[in-house]
Amino acid sequence: MWMDHHRHLRKQLSYMLRHNPADVDDVLSNAMLKAQTQFGIHAEVIDNERAWLTRLVKNVCIDHCRHNTRFARWLEKVVRDELHSCLHPAEAVREPTPEEQLEATEAMAGLSELLDQLPETLRQPMIMRFVDEMPYEEIAEALTLTNSAVRKRIQLARQFLRHRTPHS
Repeated sequence: MWMDHHRHLRKQLSYMLRHNPADVDDVLSNAMLKAQTQFGIHAEVIDNERAWLTRLVKNVCIDHCRHNTRFARWLEKVVRDELHSCLHPAEAVREPTPEEQLEATEAMAGLSELLDQLPETLRQPMIMRFVDEMPYEEIAEALTLTNSAVRKRIQLARQFLRHRTPHS
C-alpha cells in the first residue's frame, strides 16, 4: 500500500517542505513507520488508503515542523541568555546548575559550528543582530545594505541553521 502511494506522498511533502529533500526523506521515513503501526489499528475503518496516508503524512510533517520551530526557539533562547550573562555578569540572579552549564556549553559549541558553516554574507548580519544586539538600521548602515536586505539575509541565515540542526 505504501509503495502504491509513495510518489504522491513525496510530491505532497516536497511542496509542504519547500523542496527540502532531507526533510522530505525524514518525514517520509517517520510517516512510513507510523503508518505501519497505525494501519493495523485503523484498517477496518479506512475507506480511502490514499487519503488516509496523505492525512497521516501531513500530520507527521506538522509535528516535524513544530519540533524544528521549538528547537530553534529553545536554541535561540539559550544562546541569548548565555550571551547576556556573559556580557552582563552583574545581572545574573543565580548560579546555573552544572546541568544548565553543560547544556549551555554544548549549545554554544553547536551554534558556533553552525555559524561557521554560514556563508560570510549571512554570518555577519546574524552575529551583528543576535550577538551584538544591533538594530536592523545600524546593521544596514554598517554593511552598506538596505534594511530589507539585512532582514532577508538574517531570514536566510535562520533557514540555513534550521536545516542543519539535529532532528529527532
